[in-house]
Amino acid sequence: MYLMFLVNNHPYAVKTSYIFEIVRIERVTALPHTAPYILGVTKIRDTIYSVMDLRIRFDTENRSPTKPAVAIVLTYRGAKVCMVVDDVIAVVDIDITRARNPAVTSHHIGGIVQVNGMNVALLSIECLFKD
Repeated sequence: MYLMFLVNNHPYAVKTSYIFEIVRIERVTALPHTAPYILGVTKIRDTIYSVMDLRIRFDTENRSPTKPAVAIVLTYRGAKVCMVVDDVIAVVDIDITRARNPAVTSHHIGGIVQVNGMNVALLSIECLFKD
């Protein structure tokens, strides 16, 4: 199963096994000397999380809104991070054997698959956490 979401009107999907929760973020505290796509940190139920804006990460937008609304909290090898997205679409069953290689050379994309007539990019969470 995969969670589909939008980043700058482009559909993406990530395995639901990586998802801890979906939250609304009201406040982000900026941190100095971080990558441009790291907005800062936020506190959710007494836990501090890094906040990554995928619009900036994927070079689709030069700036981020001051109050990110929707964040997907991902977990990978014990680490958790909030991934800011424009909107969450649905949970879908995707047959990854039908995925094709992306036309662009992005190591964050593991392939492209058709879902309900849309080309959906499958995120490689390993690469997001590695970089």
